[in-house]
Amino acid sequence: NYADNSDILIVDENQILFSKYKDNVHQPLASSFRDFLYSAPSGSELFTGGDETNFYSFCPIEDTNWKVVSVHSLSSYTNKSSTIFNFMLVAAGISLLVSILILVPISSAITKPLKKLTALMASVQNGNFNVRFHPKYEDEVGKLGHSFNYMLSYTNTLIDNVYKLQIAE
Repeated sequence: NYADNSDILIVDENQILFSKYKDNVHQPLASSFRDFLYSAPSGSELFTGGDETNFYSFCPIEDTNWKVVSVHSLSSYTNKSSTIFNFMLVAAGISLLVSILILVPISSAITKPLKKLTALMASVQNGNFNVRFHPKYEDEVGKLGHSFNYMLSYTNTLIDNVYKLQIAE
């Protein structure tokens, strides 16, 4: 099932015996093409004839001096590869976009409580001991928030005890 710009040939040393293009039948082989085909018993290579580069696969037909030659235009391969490249580029872009759309909310859910806890610590550092952290989840940040609240309660208790001792003195 060959593409429009491909062909299958049966050749002898002098001419094309069969081609899917009827106009090519009985056309003489160019000497450079004949040298190429008969330089090895069989093989596959790129060959430039004129202004076009084609991929040729050839093998002999037993008990004859004929060869079966499969011809494919290099442009058909590059067109297919550029289509695949464009598809992969679009798929990579969509994957990146989906990843960003998923990861931004996840990272925000992680950093938002940490930023809130940092702001509360700065408030305590400025002397406000009446703040509390209210965690939504019992994850690591939630445990850190509970420890922060316990530390503030304990510090307030110590401040009260010192205040009462000073009044008692």
